[in-house]
Amino acid sequence: MIDLFYDDDIYVFARRDQNETVIVAFNRSEQEKKVTVPVGLVGVKDGVDLGALIGTTPGAQVVKGQATLTLPRRTAVAYKLR
Repeated sequence: MIDLFYDDDIYVFARRDQNETVIVAFNRSEQEKKVTVPVGLVGVKDGVDLGALIGTTPGAQVVKGQATLTLPRRTAVAYKLR
């Protein structure tokens, strides 16, 4: 498990094994939040898309080693690399 971002309302981490990486984000705020996460820390390359595994949360694309996630209020989202 690798911590990628956290503050008072948001926590984002990655889980990796030999075959895949999953990024999990929690937003405990009463408002939607956007957060930029340094996914390059876990070897995710530019141009890779992050697609939500659960729900209809918009995905994100990796640019310059970072992905901007839009997290709905009071929710958890898991992203798979595509």
